Amino acid sequence: MPCSLDQRGDVAVAKGDIPAARDAYKAALAKLVGEAPIRQFIQTKLDALGG
Repeated sequence: MPCSLDQRGDVAVAKGDIPAARDAYKAALAKLVGEAPIRQFIQTKLDALGG
């Protein structure tokens, strides 16, 4: 479920594990169908990681 992947990304950010956070956010986005409202929120978190 995308929400759990999104939350994994948040936990990884809190731990300072940016590569793991990036992977989790990308996986969450990949599982979303169409233009789900949460898509932009997750994309914003991914963008905030840079790189």
